[in-house]
Amino acid sequence: YPVSFGEDEMGNLYIAYLVSGDIYRIQTTTPLLNIQRAAGTNIVLLWGTNLTGFTLEASTNLNASVWSVASPAPAVRGTNYVVTNTVSGSQRFYRLRR
Repeated sequence: YPVSFGEDEMGNLYIAYLVSGDIYRIQTTTPLLNIQRAAGTNIVLLWGTNLTGFTLEASTNLNASVWSVASPAPAVRGTNYVVTNTVSGSQRFYRLRR
């Protein structure tokens, strides 16, 4: 039976087994979207480059049937795709879609 579970910043799941001492890494199929505050009224959206083919989309309504591709286009910083956006007065939701 597993005794410990953990997840790293790239979305990999780790399972450690007590009896055998084995540690397994399970790569997830969906990247984690992280949002961080930046200087002023900016936010930074980051997701790992280990899984390709995902597009960052945005909408002002979670129930919206139409999401648009977020801009600007992502840049690569280390092991992450990075997009910096300005926070405005209205709400905005983000998702990654393949």
